[in-house]
Amino acid sequence: MDINFHEGKQIYGLVGPMFSGKTLAVLRACDRISHFTNQWQILKPESEFRPELHEDKFPRHYLVSRGFGGKKFGLPGTEVTDDRVDIIPSLLDRKLVRARSGFIALDEANHYDGDLVGLVQELAEFGFSVIFSGLNLDFRGMPFAPVPELLTLATYQEIIKGICMYESGEEGKCKNTATHSQRYHGGEPAPWNSPIKEIGTDQYACVCREHLDVPGRPKKFEIK
Repeated sequence: MDINFHEGKQIYGLVGPMFSGKTLAVLRACDRISHFTNQWQILKPESEFRPELHEDKFPRHYLVSRGFGGKKFGLPGTEVTDDRVDIIPSLLDRKLVRARSGFIALDEANHYDGDLVGLVQELAEFGFSVIFSGLNLDFRGMPFAPVPELLTLATYQEIIKGICMYESGEEGKCKNTATHSQRYHGGEPAPWNSPIKEIGTDQYACVCREHLDVPGRPKKFEIK
């Protein structure tokens, strides 16, 4: 995603399914920003801490991506305790607040508890440019709050797509463009009535629309 360094108060949205590279896109954007200015800050929800990503060289407060080819990439961030939106203003870098400018990156927008849409609006009105990432669709393939509403505010937006991980014994991996997040329970597709939020990556895969399987999906219309 291109970053506008000449106009402040911009909102950037990076969205897509699990395993599509959203966090890596946020890190790349912040890395690019760091070559232009030191006025930037990453915030990450506490619930998104994954020990397997931090076991080598990255402290807990770092935002880390698996990267490509097993090569991890991370940048320092600030962990948001209990994922609470209301404490984020107190966690903002004082230098950025005094300058009333800079870039604030919010990873995993779906994990926060509180009015993230209102906060993003106020951060931009205050003077910051805001970058957010998140799932635009939940495991059922339905709009996943608050990301769709955040996208309506975004000056710049990008839907990041993955590669379908569905695999059958005869044909192997699908490898079509993946736009959805498949959730599994005990190796089986999670039913429609499962909780919308479930933290973790070991029970997910990114899949194309054709291979999204949600048992119990209700039918509202009779199409024949």
